Amino acid sequence: MCSSDLGLIWTVRSGRGRTGTVPRVATGGVIPRTVAAGESPFGVPLPATGTGPAVLKPATTPLGMFFGLVFVALFWNGIVSVFVWQMVAGWRRGEPDGCLTAFLIPFVLIGLGLIYAMARQFLVLFNPRPSITLTPGVLAPGQTAFLQWRLGSGGRGVSRMLITLQGREEAQYRRGTDNYTDRETFFTLPVVDSTQPYELAEGGSASFALPAGTVPSFRSTHNKIVWTLKVNCELPRWPDTEEEYEVIV
Repeated sequence: MCSSDLGLIWTVRSGRGRTGTVPRVATGGVIPRTVAAGESPFGVPLPATGTGPAVLKPATTPLGMFFGLVFVALFWNGIVSVFVWQMVAGWRRGEPDGCLTAFLIPFVLIGLGLIYAMARQFLVLFNPRPSITLTPGVLAPGQTAFLQWRLGSGGRGVSRMLITLQGREEAQYRRGTDNYTDRETFFTLPVVDSTQPYELAEGGSASFALPAGTVPSFRSTHNKIVWTLKVNCELPRWPDTEEEYEVIV
């Protein structure tokens, strides 16, 4: 890793554990700068919008999440069912295998949990979908940004709308033959918290600003600084909508 990468990662780690603070670039580290559209500072490609408005796209759509859960649930339960069938057959023959039964219990519970998650995500497909527009499309520390939001279907059933800007560090490492990713949120800024029926039906707007010296977006082989807008739509007696939109700082 080059010296600039080390300076940036050290900056984020030095800011851990501080409530309401943003890590700043250390002396000798990388200084955030103004970049042209299409340029890639710190390994992060910039969107073509530059300083213009950008309609954000969620990292994962509810439909994509649903099909992903269907695949995982079918794969997991398909394998577990083979051993469950052998266990049941043994009990029917009067030759119960207590060790196999005890061994399979946690795997069966995980399978049931996946089925529950799949059913819950199916209900989320019918929730109003948020539409988020950010101006400018690339955030700059110390400058004011404007966010416009609107819920599909007139916000039907939504009782509360929450939008939060978060910054997190992701570090990938290898332990033995397995790969792991650690994630730690180092910055949180509430942007929208609305329970007004008019806003939920017609949409609304908000402004916010990152403090000067905020750590910019960064991406290398094993480390990332990721900035996201997290959207949560609360619905009484129904699964909430939770979506994440990545933004570039």
